[in-house]
Amino acid sequence: AILKVSVQGGVTATVATSVQGPPGDIAVDSSNVYWTIPAVDAVMRTPLGGGPSTLLASKQGTLLKGIAVDATKVYFATQNAALIDTIFAVPIGGGATKAVVTTQAHILELAADPVHVFWSQTYGATDGSINFTTAKGGTTALVTGLKDLRSFAVGGSLVSWATTEAIAQAPSAGGSLTVLAATSFPTALAVGQKSV
Repeated sequence: AILKVSVQGGVTATVATSVQGPPGDIAVDSSNVYWTIPAVDAVMRTPLGGGPSTLLASKQGTLLKGIAVDATKVYFATQNAALIDTIFAVPIGGGATKAVVTTQAHILELAADPVHVFWSQTYGATDGSINFTTAKGGTTALVTGLKDLRSFAVGGSLVSWATTEAIAQAPSAGGSLTVLAATSFPTALAVGQKSV
């Protein structure tokens, strides 16, 4: 099930339930929660206040991973039997699914802002990268050569990421990176208004 709780604390409330398998990745906007069901390769939409869930996409690959949302589209990544990873987009109101990016690398996570769709990927322990595309198409590598890339997040005009050695960030449109902190084996990363 997908639950919610006030940022002030309190009782949890059920937003959505799944009888087809446990939810996977989750993304939210001001109106809905978008979520995956990896067991059946399904992408769902449910109102934040609860209510019927809507199937947005299904059976686009054999391994469903990652989800992100912008003002008009939901993005999700899959891997097919040939181990090719693809990022798809589907309108938040439902409709045709369209392939956005295809790569032979292993996609880890997705994120979106009003202009870009970002994803992290790896070919191996020392070849992680964070990349982006725009509505115009094409692929741009924001940063490459990341050792043991663990997680990344987008906040404002910055992209932050964690490796086994450091937390760092760079402008989302490209530019010089800044190391924020040395660290050891972080497991996840999130961006707030004043902190990472």
